Amino acid sequence: MPVLDNALLAIGHHRDPTHPFSASDMLVRELPKARLVRASSILELRVPRSG
Repeated sequence: MPVLDNALLAIGHHRDPTHPFSASDMLVRELPKARLVRASSILELRVPRSG
């Protein structure tokens, strides 16, 4: 069975109606190089426009 050895950044927030925060937490526990960052709202996940 192949082993994943990549780093992963999971970003989650408690008010996500589609993906429960607990799913992010479980994912991070399963992957050795994963890190979970908690956003306080969906607005923190915006990607700034360049230019």
